Amino acid sequence: MNIKIFDTRMKALKVGIFLLQVIIIESTNKRRFNILKFGQSENDYVMFTHDMSQFETGFTVCSWVRKLRNEGIPTWFSYAVSDQPYEIQISDMGDRTRIFGDSTNLVSLYTVTPGTWFHNCLSWDSVTSTRDVYIDGVRVDSKATPAGRILRQGGTIVLGNEQQSGPGAGMDTYNMFWGELYKLNMFTRKLDDTEIRELSVDMCSEVEMKYGNERGLKWEDLLQKTKYGNVVEKDGDFGCMLWYAVHDIKMEYEASIKELNNTILQLTSELNSTMQNDIVKLKNIGKELSRKTQVEKQSLDEEFQESSKRQETIQLITWILAGTSALNTLTIFFFVIQKCLDSRKPSMADHEYAENVVEAPNIPAADTKPSHGDDIVDEEIIYDDMQYNM
Repeated sequence: MNIKIFDTRMKALKVGIFLLQVIIIESTNKRRFNILKFGQSENDYVMFTHDMSQFETGFTVCSWVRKLRNEGIPTWFSYAVSDQPYEIQISDMGDRTRIFGDSTNLVSLYTVTPGTWFHNCLSWDSVTSTRDVYIDGVRVDSKATPAGRILRQGGTIVLGNEQQSGPGAGMDTYNMFWGELYKLNMFTRKLDDTEIRELSVDMCSEVEMKYGNERGLKWEDLLQKTKYGNVVEKDGDFGCMLWYAVHDIKMEYEASIKELNNTILQLTSELNSTMQNDIVKLKNIGKELSRKTQVEKQSLDEEFQESSKRQETIQLITWILAGTSALNTLTIFFFVIQKCLDSRKPSMADHEYAENVVEAPNIPAADTKPSHGDDIVDEEIIYDDMQYNM
């Protein structure tokens, strides 16, 4: 994770370095800001061949155009094949707009002010069999074309004049352009109204770049084609160089920010994943602790119950012992009582003596009088009886 953060910081540093290098623009990129300026003779044009098969069933030709000549029919785009020199022709005033040789004069539909830039498009496809003309993003004319017709192949493209004698021939003064072109592109399909309007909003925008391979002919490639006569490539002087410099910085910055955001999202995802795993682990630990707590609680409860039982047993034994002690005390007490009582109970000799005493009065007292010696004998007998009983 630390490596990714370091990599992200390095990318941010690269963006900063790029911002400091605004004024350093490669020469190959500078050409994107240039225009083509055509001279004042029929020999001033750009001519080349191109694989037109990608435009066979549909195309859109668009360019920013600056008209500098009022007379004649200044033609800025021409495509001629062997049997049709006017397969495609576009003039800067619309007085000769041709496709498949059919010509339409559109001068009455719009006005172009000489010396000013305007956006001009011609689009067609075989599906709708319709060609449309746009000025500054607005469709000014629509016309049907022959059904089943496709764009013929093997022709020649000329920028700055027509080819009335066939491919690469018949350029004349009447049709020479004598104007300026900027960002001419040919797309491989018929663009719709919204797309063409977007292309016409800003000369410095790069909206055409989003079409990728659908740009069959690219402005940056056209600038490198062979130029004849007095055709020069120069800075358009619309301030687009600065616009592009800022735009490039913006694109680089946005790309870096996007990459940075992706890295942050990845790091966040990894962090969330780690957190989720940690949460699961914590939950499992919590469950395990809860289980152990329950086990410990159950064990403590059982131990408490056992202790309570032991305490109850001890208390019962204590009660029993206390009861036994009390019983023993009572037993001893009763035993002493009994002994005391027993000590007061007359003996058999006493009983016999008592009987003798009782019977004694039956002896006539007057008739007999014991002698003094008899009295001594009787006293000894009584004394011996008392000693015995004790």
